[in-house]
Amino acid sequence: MSSAVAAGTLAGGYVDYAAPPEEGVFEIGLVMAGAVSAGAYTAGVVDFLIEALDAWEAQKAACTARNPDPRTWSVPAVLRPRWNGAGSAPGSPPNPYTTATVDGGTMDNEPLELARRELAGLLGRNPRDGKLANRATVMIDPFPDAAGAIDDATRGQKADILNAGVALMGAWKDQARFDPADLALAGDENTYSRFLIAPSRGPSPETDGFALACGALGGFSGFLSERYRQHDYMLGRRNCQQFLRSHFCLPVENDSVFGVVNPSLKKPGSPWFIPAGPPDQPGPPSLPIIPLMSPLDQEESLPQWPANVFKVESLRDPATKRLDAVLDRLLKTSVHLNWFFQWLAKLGLARVRSAAVDKVISVVTQQLQARKLIS
Repeated sequence: MSSAVAAGTLAGGYVDYAAPPEEGVFEIGLVMAGAVSAGAYTAGVVDFLIEALDAWEAQKAACTARNPDPRTWSVPAVLRPRWNGAGSAPGSPPNPYTTATVDGGTMDNEPLELARRELAGLLGRNPRDGKLANRATVMIDPFPDAAGAIDDATRGQKADILNAGVALMGAWKDQARFDPADLALAGDENTYSRFLIAPSRGPSPETDGFALACGALGGFSGFLSERYRQHDYMLGRRNCQQFLRSHFCLPVENDSVFGVVNPSLKKPGSPWFIPAGPPDQPGPPSLPIIPLMSPLDQEESLPQWPANVFKVESLRDPATKRLDAVLDRLLKTSVHLNWFFQWLAKLGLARVRSAAVDKVISVVTQQLQARKLIS
């Protein structure tokens, strides 16, 4: 009897220890971080991943039609989807269902632990050793942007309450996005139970080290221009292709997964065989977990950086109108003044509005210039 059956299903649909996958199956749990407009990058990653899975399934179906034994196929045969839903509790919610909802990004913005529990169980662990790994969580995270940490190099350096409060809010936001310990584990070349797809343009002097056009302004800059979102979407596709080709792999000695694979595919000369890495990047001979079928194996080009496609001054008029509407609403509904004092208040607030709009223009300009999105 498997430990999962012995432990029984707990509240929320979880078990103490999940039963291991059957031979030839590698289970994955996708974990996607909240990303505001930088979700364009996540969309690119997911779109390419789905296309790769569809193309692979079509090729396996063609192989099955010729011979149902996967040991005779021309492609590896692993990774079977398991669409049972994470933590599915029995029963259905009340109808109608009401709730007070706030921005989920303020809490547990990347619930990796939930995905890990779904794969391994509440008390179980996913094997990390490459020869034993049969499950993994894959994080799609637009924000581990090393250059992004210098959006404001002086944040938190001033000894006043306002700056300290702003820095503290930034720290809370970053902790909600991801746990540095999770990223460190995903970056360990010897850990095969956790992977990370994060933005990368490689050496990119034209961007001053930044990878995302949507990453400025705390992830909101993508709303300024569709070209920013297009860039990040195409970069997500490129990064996903590179991930599947070079990083999402297992050693050929992993018999629990590759034991059902055609033995000839695990030898040098096979189109899927990845030789051992060089001394400066050691790694065992491997096979891809999700092989790239044609035409998805053709190189996704690096998108052009969308410099100078947005005019910051174009924000002035809509920002002024929006602030006018907010202040007018405030005076009419929250502050009880007669018409004369409302008129005086509007005169005073006009100067405040003008200063606020100037500040918005200044901040947007500084952050877009830092990423070389404008000259």
